[in-house]
Amino acid sequence: VARDRRRRRQVVGEVRRAAGHAVGVSGHRVLQQPRGVVVCHAHARAARHLDAALARQPELPDGPDRARREALLLNALGATLFSLNGHDDEDAARAFARMCELAERLDDGALKLRAMDGLLLGHAMRGELEAARSLAEGIIDEAGRRKNAVAGANTRMTLAAVVYHQGDLASAHRLAQHVRDFSDS
Repeated sequence: VARDRRRRRQVVGEVRRAAGHAVGVSGHRVLQQPRGVVVCHAHARAARHLDAALARQPELPDGPDRARREALLLNALGATLFSLNGHDDEDAARAFARMCELAERLDDGALKLRAMDGLLLGHAMRGELEAARSLAEGIIDEAGRRKNAVAGANTRMTLAAVVYHQGDLASAHRLAQHVRDFSDS
């Protein structure tokens, strides 16, 4: 039994050494571990399936059900593209922007907050600090109107990082303290 385990570890080590350099799948960089190759391939396949499902949306009858289904598909696509291409991905940002439009049309606050959070993450990761700050303040207002304290706290943490990078240390400290107080309650 011990010999079999040693042999398995040896084989796994050889495979990992063989994959020591990043491998390309569909033109994307992937993790160096063989497991990462599988994960990246799964995300790429999921993105293709989500794109196909979104392309079929116009075949459905127009109405709130179709808009909600499209918004949920866009949410999944945006998150998948973030995982696949990084949090600064423009296609993911477009998916979240469209999702935000649909959420406004549906007057669905939870869906709108999810979409705005995706947009905020994209702005912050691309270093678009003014856009991120403005959007974060809007999310905090929306979260307050919707009485969603968790969304407000999460956004305040992102906003704290944004204002910190803008050099506004007092505001960053105040925002982080607000999040700390929330988590302690």
